[in-house]
Amino acid sequence: EHIQDIISSKLSEGMTANYKEEDRINELIKTSNAIGFGCGMGNNKTTLERLQYVLNNSDCPLIIDADGINVLKNNISILKKYKNKIIITPHLGEMSRLTGKSISYIKENRIDVAKEFAKKNNIIVLLKGYETIITDGKDAFINPTGNSAMANGGMGDCLLGMITSFVGQGIELFEAVICATYIHGYIGDILSKKMYTVNATNIIEKISVIMKEFNIEINL
Repeated sequence: EHIQDIISSKLSEGMTANYKEEDRINELIKTSNAIGFGCGMGNNKTTLERLQYVLNNSDCPLIIDADGINVLKNNISILKKYKNKIIITPHLGEMSRLTGKSISYIKENRIDVAKEFAKKNNIIVLLKGYETIITDGKDAFINPTGNSAMANGGMGDCLLGMITSFVGQGIELFEAVICATYIHGYIGDILSKKMYTVNATNIIEKISVIMKEFNIEINL
């Protein structure tokens, strides 16, 4: 509520609602084609309660990132009660907290750890980092795009938005995660040829242009 006016003025295309607008929030949750959850929400009891509410009241795929992942520590069982598919997008630290395995162990066994966790919980896991892993527990893909120039704040939020958008447009979930991750990194690779640091805003500004290029290539 406190930042809604600021966000609305900075993002003129964005449609916002705050938590006190309960009827509107409920309507959005129930009618959405995809929901992205967790960015900037805080690792606290309130976020866990809101996640549980979304799980209990939504009827679409749910993509969980950041603090939405952090609050799942010791609460991972709540995901198994959800009737629709769930995607989680942890980095190594978040995956360590979820699994109880050390970061060093996960680094050495990224595919096995991600596949095991995805299969056990019947979800899709996107394990972020160099050569991001994407798996549904059966198949696993290694993303070849992206680079160290993209390693800064907000980049994961941008990726969450792209995945949520692709899912909301009706792309099959596993394919949506793979495509969004590839294009996200592909844009970063193009920009990094001329930019020392690539931030999330830079990526967002190029999504429309690059998507058009991909569509033209596909149509040909």
